[in-house]
Amino acid sequence: RGRELDVIESKPEFRKIKIKTLAENKNMAQIASDIVEKCKYIHPSRVEEIEQLLIKLRKHSIAASSASNSVSTSNAVSSGGNKQPDTALYNDSESFSSNENYSRSNGSNINKYTNGSIQRDKERNNTNGNGNQYQQHQPQQTQHQPTVLEQLPAAYMNELDDYLDMLYQVGGKTEKEKDVGLKMQERGTAMILKLCRDVMNLEQLIQNSTVMGALTRVLQEEYKKSMDLTFNILRIFLAFSNFAEMHSLMASYRIGVLTMKAIELELKRAEVREQEAQDREQELNAQLLQAKENDSAGFPAAVDRIRKLREKDVQKTRLLQRKQDKTLFVGFYILLNLAEDISVERKMIKKGLINSLVAMLSHSFEDLLILCITFLKKLSTIEENKNSMKELGMVERLTKLIPCSSQPLVTISLRFLFNLSFDKELREQMLKCGFVPKLINLLKTPTFRAKTLKLLYHLSVDDRCKSMFTYTDGVPILVGMAINFPKDLLAKELGALLVNLSHNTRNVELMIANKGLNLLMDRLADKRDPILLKVVRNISLWTFNQQQELESPELNYKHRGLWSPHVKTLLDMLHETDNHDLLVEIFGCLANMTVYDLPASSNWPKLLRDHSLVNLFCKMLVPGMAQNDLLLEIVMLIANIATDPQAANVIASSTLIGMLYQLWKEKGEDVELLLQLIHCFHKLFLHQSSREEAMYSTRIVVDIIECLGHRNFAVRSKADKLTDIILEFDRKSNGEPGQLGMEIIRKRFESYNKIWLNTMMSMEVSNGVSPLGMGYDDLNRVNTGGINVHDDLDESDNNVNNISNAARFYGDQMDASDDIHWDLDPKVHDKLVYGGSDSIGGGHYK
Repeated sequence: RGRELDVIESKPEFRKIKIKTLAENKNMAQIASDIVEKCKYIHPSRVEEIEQLLIKLRKHSIAASSASNSVSTSNAVSSGGNKQPDTALYNDSESFSSNENYSRSNGSNINKYTNGSIQRDKERNNTNGNGNQYQQHQPQQTQHQPTVLEQLPAAYMNELDDYLDMLYQVGGKTEKEKDVGLKMQERGTAMILKLCRDVMNLEQLIQNSTVMGALTRVLQEEYKKSMDLTFNILRIFLAFSNFAEMHSLMASYRIGVLTMKAIELELKRAEVREQEAQDREQELNAQLLQAKENDSAGFPAAVDRIRKLREKDVQKTRLLQRKQDKTLFVGFYILLNLAEDISVERKMIKKGLINSLVAMLSHSFEDLLILCITFLKKLSTIEENKNSMKELGMVERLTKLIPCSSQPLVTISLRFLFNLSFDKELREQMLKCGFVPKLINLLKTPTFRAKTLKLLYHLSVDDRCKSMFTYTDGVPILVGMAINFPKDLLAKELGALLVNLSHNTRNVELMIANKGLNLLMDRLADKRDPILLKVVRNISLWTFNQQQELESPELNYKHRGLWSPHVKTLLDMLHETDNHDLLVEIFGCLANMTVYDLPASSNWPKLLRDHSLVNLFCKMLVPGMAQNDLLLEIVMLIANIATDPQAANVIASSTLIGMLYQLWKEKGEDVELLLQLIHCFHKLFLHQSSREEAMYSTRIVVDIIECLGHRNFAVRSKADKLTDIILEFDRKSNGEPGQLGMEIIRKRFESYNKIWLNTMMSMEVSNGVSPLGMGYDDLNRVNTGGINVHDDLDESDNNVNNISNAARFYGDQMDASDDIHWDLDPKVHDKLVYGGSDSIGGGHYK
């Protein structure tokens, strides 16, 4: 580059220089000068350039160290993609053997590495940057005990080959040589693990086929011999699995299969250890019993000896259990990361992953429990997996975790239970395990409140769960939460839960206790919350049903005056709001009010006049003004108001009846709306003024008669009751039915005897005369509805008389005890005599 260099040789040469420290307090200019002095291939004029390179290298080293520290101090298990290693993995003083002096080994290969790499590591740790020996001051009391990884020397990528050579160490003939070789493998994996703590090294390591091949080989061959060795290798794989881009490379080395094998081995070890503990306990009990029988004087000493043995066994078991739990934690964490690929997840499930995860719920290691429940929650979104969990008794296993002292564990358990609660059988299991009282207690903790409300909402779908709330303090807690909710609108899960609970009689009584309804209405008047209004509407429905069940509500109704202060509030909201949901609920509430719920100094006619309700109804009934659900509530409210005779007179003097008939013609296809319209006109027909207005200003009677043949049974039944009123008032001076009455009789005859009429039409009537004495044309006119109120009633009365005779003949034959001897098929004869499935009332008429 234009610089003059002292060329010594023509062939290319290079020299590697190791920099022992790049601390901030070091003089980079002096280090650069030393480098130029030691390396004769660098010209002295490039000292400044080398100094700048050293400064950049120091910045990179500090940044890498900070990233490594931030990764190593994280301790969170996330259910999504933000998965971070647990600090317990990097602060494990029990999972590694102590830093022993491996130079005492007799093996020549091991001696070579002991004298070489390990000795260099010791020198690097015991010297400062200038090469001077120093002795580090150790305080008498330290709060932080160095971990095994911290005790090991620093790891460098340029010494990776040395670490790999440690993995190829095989034991000798003696047990001691084998143990030393295993320790070397543990040390080699530990050094590679330290390299993995730097994220910048991961890509280079996983792309190194030699490293990956050695690690997978050692894990496959040695995983049964050393739990520490397995733990180190799995932690290396865990560092790779945190990045989805590396999953394909991990799959090529079958890391998932090797991890599952290691997990299966640990599960078998746990079973064997548990069985050995039981056998050991039986042995100690036998020794204690034998000592008591043989030497009563030495029995206390035997008890003390056995107590010490038990404490020693417990301590040993606890140590092994902790090491195993951490190994299982790392293994399942790797599988959780790899399970992001759904195809890999299916393969894991086929190999019994769910059974392994469920078995972990009996452990007490918090991090392991959180991880396993997180994994199970992810798997529970698949129906087949959820069914497998149901068969394994998952809900019962989760009982001990709710509540517990670990907040993250309770949180993830609630989320998991919420996933399971979509299944009806699992909800039943939750109720049997007594989850409702536990969940209600969790409502007192703000951290768990949102998730608990969602779970309780799912459980409250079942009536059995609703009744369980009455035996707890759940209803007062929920009402208090609704009254004091900080936002204008209630949380959906809270409002939905209250709506479900308000369908239970006892729960409603608890809601209105201690002026609960007054507080709810005060919040409703201020916030205008539709969900809260649904709860109020259910309470009004409960009071309405209470009155319907009483024989004398005017005497026995206990809650008279409960709604008196709130009727005006509801009516004012009716005029002030344009919100569709609010209008639906307000009209529904008012439709449930009876005269005993109104203020003492008020009634429906007064409310109609004071609040201009008739004009409001007419406005809402204009075509296209309101949706069907709102129209339905309006019709129900009008029917409720029409029970008052004076209110019926007010309705008759307006155009409201005509608007109702117009709604009938437009929305008659809606069965639910049609039923309420028939019910509304039934109430109006009970009063003379409204009856005359409906019968003579509309064609409602004709449409009601047509409903006698409607396909829906409820509509036919409701229309039949209404036609009884019409028959009662439409009579001639001699008491005979009038024209409308005769039309009703004909329509009833057709509806009740549909099968018989169809049979008569299908038979060949000889000489054109039917068995009833009617001509064939007359019978055809009866069956096809040829007689019409406005068309055929103006003709002679012969047809009407024939129909009446037919009806009387059919009724007489049904009442008679003798058989009917007609030339009919026996099956048809049975239907005629006993009344077929479509026959209502057997053809009898009032």
